[in-house]
Amino acid sequence: MAKREITDKTISRPAAHVLTANAIRAAILEGGLGPGIQIRQDEMAKTYGVSQATVREAFRSLEAERLLESIPNRGMFVRRVTREDVIEVYELRTVLETHALRRNFAHLRDADLHRARAA
Repeated sequence: MAKREITDKTISRPAAHVLTANAIRAAILEGGLGPGIQIRQDEMAKTYGVSQATVREAFRSLEAERLLESIPNRGMFVRRVTREDVIEVYELRTVLETHALRRNFAHLRDADLHRARAA
């Protein structure tokens, strides 16, 4: 088989495990798969019409994102958000938002400041 030449106009498709991870992530974030729910490779493979190997790859990605948790001898579960998770998110948001404000403060116009005061 001839090798395909890759150009700037080549359209690439995400790999099946990426699409599967996206679908499972959406189900978790939208509440379809709630905290503490066990999810099984075979069921996810049937649901999304992919192989169990593809689901395994998707699970690894979602575990790295801390959306899933593997419990030895029990399986894969949707991770529960802990108090520490919430604190970490707020600490990071504080740092990032403060940094963004400092960087952009010089670019604010009087009208922007007036709207901010009014809010």
